[in-house]
Amino acid sequence: MNDKTRNLFIAKIFISIKMRLFNLAIIIIILIIPSIHAWSWDSYEGKTTWDVKVTVDEKGCGGTVYSNSRSLTITHKKSAADLTDVGHGPVSGTFSGNILTIPARTIPDGSGKSDLGMATVMFTTDCTIFTTKYPWHYHDQYQDCSGTTSWDGKRTDSKECPAVTEEKTEQPEAKPTVSTEKQVLTVPQISYLPISEQKEEYTKYLQKDPGDFVANYELAQILKEEKEYKEFIKHIDKALENKNEATNLKQEREKEVTQRLQLTIRPNGVTVPLLRSVEDELDTVPNPMIYDFNVLKEPDKRTWRQKMTEYLSKPFKDVVRN
Repeated sequence: MNDKTRNLFIAKIFISIKMRLFNLAIIIIILIIPSIHAWSWDSYEGKTTWDVKVTVDEKGCGGTVYSNSRSLTITHKKSAADLTDVGHGPVSGTFSGNILTIPARTIPDGSGKSDLGMATVMFTTDCTIFTTKYPWHYHDQYQDCSGTTSWDGKRTDSKECPAVTEEKTEQPEAKPTVSTEKQVLTVPQISYLPISEQKEEYTKYLQKDPGDFVANYELAQILKEEKEYKEFIKHIDKALENKNEATNLKQEREKEVTQRLQLTIRPNGVTVPLLRSVEDELDTVPNPMIYDFNVLKEPDKRTWRQKMTEYLSKPFKDVVRN
């Protein structure tokens, strides 16, 4: 093998080795890149703290370049973020991957105002460093100039990316379990049903809650209309076991009957103004009638008062049942 052939052979081996190394590098990159980018700030919710070196260039305004250190807290809300003040006031921005964009804004600054340019904050993939630089323009009645501000942040609460919440494996949608037991409607639901269906539904409901006042009372009214008086009395008595509800209902019904008879108060013997008025006018009104009651049929005043009171009070007897 001459020198030329030997050199060509060595070159082929070298090229082959280079291609293998290149392919190996590609494979390593393919394997590493997904693990680096599997996590990003726009997937995180929580808080992080940072030590920020703030560098301000005021040479364009007749000043100098100076730096100071500020503490920063970032409240992460996935793609949104709120930052505490590091020199130009608190601010909010938007994450896209590991890049935080803070929109341009105008802020009061001394005796004038500063127009701050948009800031693009670049975060490293190990979640420990960020950097940005943005322009600003200051103006007041005496001065009109420009400069820049840069941030260099270093994470202080951790040296690692926040824990990644494991993605939930999508589960097949659970099919609703079909119950063989018929659904029991609530009392308000039953009240919206046609009258023809309410009886059955109130009966089912009372199997679940036998002492319910409204269910017993409403079922009793239906039974009364159907002339099932035995069942009517059973359920109205059950409702009346609830003393507070029964008292309130009795008062409401007495008020209704009083208004229907065009009286101001419930009749109670001779204390009723209407009764005294009728008694005073017995001698002046021929054949006086109140509805279908002839007030002259009883010449004895005591008997007359009793019958008159009984007649006027009749609508109030057992007012809840009626």
